[in-house]
Amino acid sequence: MTTEGRTGPPVGTDPQERPHPLAIGHRLDEFELLEVIGEGGFGIVYRAYDHSLQREVAIKEYMPSMLARRIGDDSVHVRSDRLTATFQAGLRSFINEARTLAQFSHPALVRVHRFWESNSTAYMAIQLYKGRTLRRLADEEPGTISEAWLLGMLGPLLGALETLHRSGCFHRDIAPDNIFIQQDGLPVLLDFGAARKSIADLVDEVAVMVKSGYSPIEQYADDNTLLQGAWTDLYALGAVLYRAVTGHPPPSAVVRSVQDAYVPLASLNRPDLSPAFCTAVDHTLAVHSKDRTQTVAAFAAELGLSKLGDIYVGGLAAPVHAAGVAAVPAPAAAPVVPVALPESYAPVSAPAPFEALPPVAPPARAPAARRPAKKSSLPRWGLVGVLLVALVAVGSWIGLRITQSPPPTSTAMAPPVPPPGAPMSNPASPPAVMPPAAPASATVPAASPPPSADGGGSVAAAPTGGNSPTAVPPATAPGSNGALSPLDNVPVTPASPPPEPALAISEAEDWNLAQAENTREGYEAYLRRYRRGPHARDARNAIAELNRLAQPASTQPVVVGTVPPATPGVPGAPGATTPVAGGTTVPPVPGAAAGMGRVTLNIRPWGQVFVDGADRGVSPPLKSLSLRPGIYNIEVRNGDLEVYRQRVTVQDSKSAPVVSHEFK
Repeated sequence: MTTEGRTGPPVGTDPQERPHPLAIGHRLDEFELLEVIGEGGFGIVYRAYDHSLQREVAIKEYMPSMLARRIGDDSVHVRSDRLTATFQAGLRSFINEARTLAQFSHPALVRVHRFWESNSTAYMAIQLYKGRTLRRLADEEPGTISEAWLLGMLGPLLGALETLHRSGCFHRDIAPDNIFIQQDGLPVLLDFGAARKSIADLVDEVAVMVKSGYSPIEQYADDNTLLQGAWTDLYALGAVLYRAVTGHPPPSAVVRSVQDAYVPLASLNRPDLSPAFCTAVDHTLAVHSKDRTQTVAAFAAELGLSKLGDIYVGGLAAPVHAAGVAAVPAPAAAPVVPVALPESYAPVSAPAPFEALPPVAPPARAPAARRPAKKSSLPRWGLVGVLLVALVAVGSWIGLRITQSPPPTSTAMAPPVPPPGAPMSNPASPPAVMPPAAPASATVPAASPPPSADGGGSVAAAPTGGNSPTAVPPATAPGSNGALSPLDNVPVTPASPPPEPALAISEAEDWNLAQAENTREGYEAYLRRYRRGPHARDARNAIAELNRLAQPASTQPVVVGTVPPATPGVPGAPGATTPVAGGTTVPPVPGAAAGMGRVTLNIRPWGQVFVDGADRGVSPPLKSLSLRPGIYNIEVRNGDLEVYRQRVTVQDSKSAPVVSHEFK
């Protein structure tokens, strides 16, 4: 399975590194696996039959093939002890993603039935969707894509994004492969990929985190001044629309930041595209976030869409006429919007746009002398009856959407999405990130955690991941066996304080991951992201202590005076700690201090960096590479200019060879 725009080498090409799915017919509790419908570097998706509820579902399995493999007993095993902390971080994020999605109720967001842990990994059961991705639809039936069709598709998607943004959560991986068009035409937003983001943060792999053409500049740069927010998702959505109407995505954001070769839609003079549509898309694709559309509501207004329940509806303001081009009809007055995702799937020839109910024209009024005395009121009452039925139907639909389970951030206390450049406040005491089966004495927040796949034909969700928000899981109740309960019992509305913004949650989890890794590199990575974070002083103290006690094969515990304890209770995780008087004793991770080296990059004005032929991203904004000890061939490319080559030797975490070159 391929993902358009994904940079970096393909995952799983080596037969020994393939994820090795579970056998067909295998039982996971009440679920019987029927077929594999998607594989990627971070997971596998199965079509399965739920024997309890007698329905088909999709099962998504956390299986990062670069970190783990399946052994003969069907369990997933980490490839080496050095990768345990990274695997566990991705596992926690996978579980958080399931818990987050379960708390939203929106027709354009994936519906999660339940999740659990088994075989030393995690699974989530989600609704099975049938159809194809927007990328496949656009490639196979380009004639289906029109402005009117795209506006119909955007209505539910914008409502879904607004639901996320209201919660302080952002998708950060929107692309044609992650928009699934069902057989009835309804879109579903897939692939939040929380696990992929957590893994990418630990291994410092920009190539794992971005999609060329769809990711804005703030997703490439390791710079706290370039904040991510609603404008990040809107850039990606604008790139999806640009690709849909032109056949190719915009140029990479890093290339545009140096020399912008973007061709605005408005300059194409396409007779089938309205000026308002072109201007709205171009606005979302501004290189700098401050110049972009800032909110979903603002983007919808530019497109001429208006809010109805939890989606947006509307269309072109007027027909578009051109020689040889059929006019696109104006939207009808009362569009019919499906109430919920379908449970059965009738085959259709192709996805259809969201059609609108034509307005009911009033009957022509005839002269009074020609109307029969007895029958004159019947047409009037018939028309009134039709109008009443229509009004009742629309009112029922709106009432149904309002009474459905709202996300936990629908309260008035939900934090607003800040504009670019606005400072993000961090909590005074960020919540501890807990594993699925934490001890009873672990402290967790009382409130519910905040809300945070491409196959062909029939698919539920692509297993390749995206940058997504992560939530803080609650501790397992005392006496439980560590299995996660079905999501039917997950509360929809938080009991007390509103969820923290996604950035604060990310900071708390990054700090816990740095503690779990307990290396100078891990603490330095935290400081690069959060120079003024609540644990910045603790990170500097930990680095100083590690520098003082650093030895290549030291087994002496490292005593860090003010660092809070790392996450306890993760099976096999190397970060478990025991509190002592005056500080916290943190045993070092075996091999972690000397496990990875760093190569510093100093490329001017910019260059595409390759390590032994593998694309590692563009520098700048990429400033360094994390590599295992060894000898590497580095290539830096800049368009048609002569390729710069350098051979570097990475010894350990203390050495930092520099690759410096200026293209002229």
